[in-house]
Amino acid sequence: MLLCAALAAADRWEWAKAARWGEDQAVPLRLAESLPWHPPRVGILNARGDPNPNGLVWLAWPLTALRSFRMMAFAVALAQVGALVALATSILPSGARWPALLALLSSAPLRFATEFWSQWLVVTLSAVALASLLAYRRSPQPYWFGGSVAAALGCGALYLPGVVTLLTFTALWISLLATRRSARWRPLLAIAGTLAFVAMAATFGPYLSAVDILALQPATPRGVFKRMVLSAYEALAGPVGAIRVAAGPPWMTTVATPGRDFAGLGMTIALAGAALWVQVGVTTAMYVRAVVRGRDGGYPLGGLAWAGAFVVMACLLTPLITGQAPSRDGRDDLLAQFLPVMLVLVFGSPLLLDDHSLIARAAARLSMGTVVVFAIASALAGHRLSTELAAPASTVIMRPGQPGFVMEEAVAAVARDWADRGGAPIPIEYAIDRGVFAQTGEWVARHSGWHARPLKAGEGFDLALERTTGRHNACGPRCPEGTGRYVVTLPDEPMPEGSRDVWHGSGLRVWWVEG
Repeated sequence: MLLCAALAAADRWEWAKAARWGEDQAVPLRLAESLPWHPPRVGILNARGDPNPNGLVWLAWPLTALRSFRMMAFAVALAQVGALVALATSILPSGARWPALLALLSSAPLRFATEFWSQWLVVTLSAVALASLLAYRRSPQPYWFGGSVAAALGCGALYLPGVVTLLTFTALWISLLATRRSARWRPLLAIAGTLAFVAMAATFGPYLSAVDILALQPATPRGVFKRMVLSAYEALAGPVGAIRVAAGPPWMTTVATPGRDFAGLGMTIALAGAALWVQVGVTTAMYVRAVVRGRDGGYPLGGLAWAGAFVVMACLLTPLITGQAPSRDGRDDLLAQFLPVMLVLVFGSPLLLDDHSLIARAAARLSMGTVVVFAIASALAGHRLSTELAAPASTVIMRPGQPGFVMEEAVAAVARDWADRGGAPIPIEYAIDRGVFAQTGEWVARHSGWHARPLKAGEGFDLALERTTGRHNACGPRCPEGTGRYVVTLPDEPMPEGSRDVWHGSGLRVWWVEG
């Protein structure tokens, strides 16, 4: 057990090195500097310019106590590991957990989903909410109820589509408590009321006072009838789409920036995906057999049923509320929160359905071998993927941001080069976004309509500069014309005539431009 924990921690430490810190991550960290006494009324904006609630800013606040970006990403990754272990423990009995745990902790998409980003944080919070609900079902203690409600409220506070997850857990809790006549309502109502009051005071109240929610535009404008049709479609396609995401590369096309080991990366991802689909077939066949023949004792399946209800209900509600059908509209990030449940269902069910017959025993043993293949291939794919992300060989920008350690190395080089000029602020410009992310600066500038503090593209670099060197950037989005300045840019950008090369590393380059 300790060895497994150490291996998981070491793996997440390596992934923390590859974690990207773009404006989606830096802006909440910058806004968190005003907490706890002056919280912003809204959080960061979505791609359409609508503000999200400020839950991401509140979650960024404890991370500001950590010095480096890598430590922040490591803390986020460890939180996800704890949530995944809790989820598997709450769904499965002790004798059937190890295949699911092996699949959860080795899954490359889940390891990828450990950056400080709203969609990825919902993976952790929804797992905590579901694990606590199932723990309450097994042992009705008020603290399990409180943990689930707090995590569900956190999903809604992070970003607008998280409201779907919040409503899903609301429906699940109503259903669960309605079947328990012995439920002690007073302590539960007191806990729910207290948590709702805190959430309203910290997040939802300020948001509603600042935003006209009736003016918010749906992610995909669709009529009521089409939403209802897509809702029924997504209830079936969503779980399958989650398995598809778990079987392939993460939703952002990271493999579009191939390094030297591109062929090996693709092979290991394909092998892990093939093992997962084989296991899907085995598990499906065992469920069909159990339905046809009937189950003869064995472990109860109630935990899996509630977990499956969470996935189906959330998939059903998503088109109704947001207008989007994630599996149809290419929003694989919205399916990420279902990956843990689907992996537990696929790899954890065979041992529960083993009735000791010859066929069931053979299927269970095949499942054990399949999960080992999946875990080994996923571990290798994840290692190769994290290595490629930490030191990309290509300058094709497929994902915003840069690895945190590279950003810290770049600003440290600037500070060293500036050392003989005293403690004055350093003039630095950032030219790191292009292609589909060329408008990042404009997106950041839109925040000025909602936040008093001026924000700009490159906030992550400025945070790294301040935290690692104690220096400050003298420039806003651009330095005044005719003044000397450092330029942090991509390595293939042509250096202006008369410039001086200062530093170059993995995916970044710094030069000095004379005024």
